[in-house]
Order: sequence, then structure tokens, then C-alpha cells
Amino acid sequence: MTKRLMLLALLNVLVSEASAKVIQVLPGHNTLRTAIGNSTDGDTLMLVDGVYSDDGSISTQKRLTLRSISPTIKPEIQILESRSFEMSNNANSTDPSLMQGIKLTVPDGNVSFTGNGKIILVNNEIDAPVISFSVTNAIVVGNQLNGSISSAERVNSFIFAGNKYESSGDSNGVSTGVVLSSHGNQIYGNEFKFPADGTNLKAFHSSSIVGNRIINFNRDNTTNYQGRNMIELRPNSNPDYPFNYRIYASNVSNNLIEHTGTNGSEILQMSVGGIVTHERVIATINNNLVIVKDPINPSATDISGWGLSIAYAGRATNNMIVAGGSAMLNMYAEARVETLNNLCFGNAVTPDTPRDRCPLDSRNIIADPKFAELTNYTLSADSPAVDAGDPVLSLNDLDGSRADIGLHGGPLGFLQYDNQRAPSDKPYLYPLFDQIDLSNIEAVNLKVISVARFK
Repeated sequence: MTKRLMLLALLNVLVSEASAKVIQVLPGHNTLRTAIGNSTDGDTLMLVDGVYSDDGSISTQKRLTLRSISPTIKPEIQILESRSFEMSNNANSTDPSLMQGIKLTVPDGNVSFTGNGKIILVNNEIDAPVISFSVTNAIVVGNQLNGSISSAERVNSFIFAGNKYESSGDSNGVSTGVVLSSHGNQIYGNEFKFPADGTNLKAFHSSSIVGNRIINFNRDNTTNYQGRNMIELRPNSNPDYPFNYRIYASNVSNNLIEHTGTNGSEILQMSVGGIVTHERVIATINNNLVIVKDPINPSATDISGWGLSIAYAGRATNNMIVAGGSAMLNMYAEARVETLNNLCFGNAVTPDTPRDRCPLDSRNIIADPKFAELTNYTLSADSPAVDAGDPVLSLNDLDGSRADIGLHGGPLGFLQYDNQRAPSDKPYLYPLFDQIDLSNIEAVNLKVISVARFK
């Protein structure tokens, strides 16, 4: 009897998979809506080159694959007249809904990804005022995204890697940025561009934020530059959430935070932000670079901000803060924080704060980092940051030498993440190193996220 039930179950699976169809969809008005209506769970809709317009909202409500018929083109879905686009997956299986190689334009509505299953987005272009995720699992890799992004608490795993994201801000120029309330945020190798004066990358719960290029720019060329909280880590703030008072551990490593377009000598008021953590967040912050690329006006009347600010507990090691605000390492009096082997240089002067503020205890350094170039901020051979990081074995460079201070030091070097946004026929591959077990120095645990590109 048991064998018969197992055989019937296997046959049901085979029949289900065999019934899935590949449907070619032609461009035109409402043609995509019609194809979705005629499809069933598991079907693949292949879109040929052209424009797919619709003057109503589209909601798939099925487990579908939407993809371009060719990797060299991006057919465009246009949702008109203040309508929205929703892609859902409510399947109880591990099979995902997938969108790949599509250009989705929703100028006056929202784009949302919802359901109890998994949704994967690869190599798409999405332009909408709001892009939201309320799905159990989301994998978002290699996309171009424009708009404000949010993820809900119900998201158990959110992988966001190799994307290019830009927000021009709302009608007042204020960016609402990327706000992740999801669990298990894994943010690797993205390029974020935010206008000054707004919230940028804000993550709740435990998060891993590694190898990202984060650029804050002065969109309107004003004399007041506000670039705060480029990476902000917070605990959950929802009073109805059952784990509201738990402690959250996050890792922020090898990120470039670059403030640019500050008009140099024209800026009169300036606030420069880097990495900020709040109450009940324990953060490990290693090998990040916070830098103001343009010269700061020596006559500026109001310069403030911070490179790193930790409110609760954590460890800040091998970071570099260059030409930034007044409080380079801002640790709350009650915070339990180690700051080791960080480098500060060229930071602002205020009446009550010395230049280059960087505690001289704990092996921190005040010195010119001597960059070899100002795009990826690699170090020259005579840089004081070379082999000057924390000598802990788990932070060594990939070649086994003592870690450098800054972006390229340690096992999570910046370029192995940043380079993957370039065109390639190889899969996206993001290495994640566990801490080395000091009782067995020959064992290194390596985790990898791998996603195939569209071919």
C-alpha cells in the first residue's frame, strides 16, 4: 500500500511537470494580460522583443516564469495610468516564480512581489516609484532598479546581490532609499546611488552587508550637503512583533561609502554619514571605507557627521575614514565597542573636535592612506595601511598575509564582489567566509551564493 501511494505521488509530480507549457507572447496592448489569464502554475511565458502595454493593473496570482526570448533584448512591459504590477507565488513547493531579462516600467504605480513561495529576479530593469517585497523568500540578482525598495517582516530570506540601484528622490528631492524589514538580509556587491538628504540603506533584524559601492551625490548642487546614515542598522520596531526585544547581530564589511558632487569650495553646510547602528544591534564592522571625494570648503560654517557610530555593542576593525565629518568614530558612552586598527585622515575641523579624530589607543592610525587611484581606492605599495590591520587570523587577506586596512583587506575583499556587475558569461558567484576556527587553522568554512546569468 505504501509503495502504491508513493508511485501515485510520483506520477502526479510527473503529470504536473509535463503539463507545464512554454507560451510565446507577442507584443501589443493587453497581450500579456491575456497570456497570464490563459496560463497555469509552472508555465513559462516567453516575451519577444517589443512593448507590452496595459492600462490596467496586472497581477499574475500564479507560479509563472516571465522571461525574454533572447538574452540580447529586453522586451518592455508598460503599465499605464497609475496602475500597478504584482507578481505572486503562493505555491507550497520550493519551485520559484521567475522574471528574467524583462524591462518593467510603472511610472505612476507600484511594483510588488508577494506570496508564500519564492520569487527570483535576474537581469531585469525595473523602474517604479515603489518596489516592494512581501514574499517568503526573494532572490534579486543582477538587476537595474530605480525607485524606493522595501521588504516586509514576513520575508524570511532576502538575497540582494549584484544589482545597480538609483533613487532620484521624491518631489522634494528626499530619498526614501532601500528599507529592509525582512529577516536574513544578505546584501552583496551592489551599486547604490542616493541623492543627498534622505534615508539610504536601512536594514532591520540581522543583516550581512558586504562589498557594496554606495554613492551619495548632491543632486541640486546646493550649498547645504546632507548625506547622513548611508548604512543604518536598526532592531525591529514593530510593537506587535513577538521578538521585538531580541538582540540582532549584523556584519558590515568591505563597503565603499563615497560622498561626491559636494561642489568643493561652494559647500557652506555639510553633514557626512557613514555606518550607523542603533540600540540592540551588535555589529561587526570591518574593512569599510567612508570618504568625501571632493575637497571640503575650509570656510564652511557647519560641518558634522560621523564615519562610524555604534550605539549598543560591536567591533570596528580595519576601517578607513577619510575627509569626512567631525566625529569619525562616534561610540556612545554606554556602548560596549572595540575599535582596533582603524585609519582616519583629513577629517573636518570644528571648534570642539580636533582634526582627524581617531582614538590613538587601540592601534588606530592617523595618516595619509596614499591611494594608488580614486575609483576603487587601491593602496600604493608604501601606504601605511598595507599589512596594518588587526592581526587576528580570521581577518587575514586572501593571500594569507596580515590584513590591510580599508576596502581590499581581509577575506571579503571589495573587488571580488564589485567586479561581478560587469557583463560576463560566468555565473554570479559571491563567496561568504565563516570565521576561522582557531582550534583548527587548516579548516576554512566557505559558503557561496551562485546564480546563473541569462544566456
